[in-house]
Amino acid sequence: MKGRSLSPILATVIFLAFAIQLLHAADPAENKQSKTFKGAWFEIQYPEDFTVEPSLKSPTKVSGHDSAFFVSPSKEVSFYVFSPQWNGKPTDILLKTDKETEVSLKKTEKDGVVTIECTIAAKDSSYTRSYTDVEDTRSNTRQVFGISYPDQKVYDQYKDRYSQFKSSLVQFGD
Repeated sequence: MKGRSLSPILATVIFLAFAIQLLHAADPAENKQSKTFKGAWFEIQYPEDFTVEPSLKSPTKVSGHDSAFFVSPSKEVSFYVFSPQWNGKPTDILLKTDKETEVSLKKTEKDGVVTIECTIAAKDSSYTRSYTDVEDTRSNTRQVFGISYPDQKVYDQYKDRYSQFKSSLVQFGD
């Protein structure tokens, strides 16, 4: 058999099988399943290995929360959502001036929709947290998403899962 090579079809099949294995092994975090958290007026999918920490209780419903944190097993990363029935104030993410500084703040307004993008960093450099706050003054609604992370490398590892988290939000009405 010396000097014989694999057929082109067999070589392609072997290559594709190897490539698929590499893709699945590249980032096991991306292959995780999700769970559903039900807030007072919303539901959202979060990584199944994260821990849920409900935060602001809903003032417009007997049970449930308007916001929650979703914390990674290592506690390095957390996702955040604030999605009340109507509008409200996400007081659980306010700047802690004794421990944090505002790194950036960008506010835009178009057709009654106010969007604020804010990044906050710990004074001891242990974490950064970033939020996107969208308030629609026409419909009197508000949604805030956030992520907390220790450095850019860890953020990059979780950014796809964070994007999936944000896109999974389902808002309920009355």
